[in-house]
Amino acid sequence: MSVVAISSFRDNGDVAPWVVRHMLDECDAVIVADNGSTDGTHELLDDWRDPRLRVISIPHEPFDQAALFARLVAEADGAHWIVPFDADEWWYGNGGRIADVLGELDPQFDAARAGQWTMIPQPTDWAWPNPFQRIVHYRPGEATGEFTKVAFRPAPGRVLAFGAHSVTEAPTEARDVLGVRHYPFRSLEQATYKLRTSRARLEEAGLPPELGRHWREWGSLTDAGLRRWWRSWTNPVGLVRLP
Repeated sequence: MSVVAISSFRDNGDVAPWVVRHMLDECDAVIVADNGSTDGTHELLDDWRDPRLRVISIPHEPFDQAALFARLVAEADGAHWIVPFDADEWWYGNGGRIADVLGELDPQFDAARAGQWTMIPQPTDWAWPNPFQRIVHYRPGEATGEFTKVAFRPAPGRVLAFGAHSVTEAPTEARDVLGVRHYPFRSLEQATYKLRTSRARLEEAGLPPELGRHWREWGSLTDAGLRRWWRSWTNPVGLVRLP
């Protein structure tokens, strides 16, 4: 059985080396599409010496996540499971490697729902270069929210939705076998760049306004507005530290 992780990167140099290495440990192969990175991400991926990693270069063009997902799934021809991860997501299996956990699932399950926890940087974080080790606080209660993610068995007509939060053809889902720790914002500087870039790409693509609503709202804030948003988003009240 083959479990293939797929992703699209753009200017993710601060997380790329850590998450790629992790997904290579957790899955059988990794396919990454680099969408015009200018921060060294593309060169880092190209220099990676592991035959299990395949890098596809795609030009900067209006954002069409559905089409990109479809291409990456096609590139993973022969895979029994697809794990669609983002560069800022740390996927894990409950009780073992992701590939092993998925391989042990009953054939009745066409997908595996992964609870997602949002990790929040704090001034007390240690100064480690690996953000997945450095940021250790999260807000409880989010793993059952609307932003869970899904891994799935590829099949004709089975298509990933925007954000990889669901898959078409109403598959039977396994629960509580996978999890995701999400590290969307590692610093105010990185968050500012990400939010404004994401907003611009969504508008350039002409996607419906309900898609990427938070990116559009936060990405339109002024510098002062973003500083206020950052203080609110990183508020330590109610945070829980990883064990």
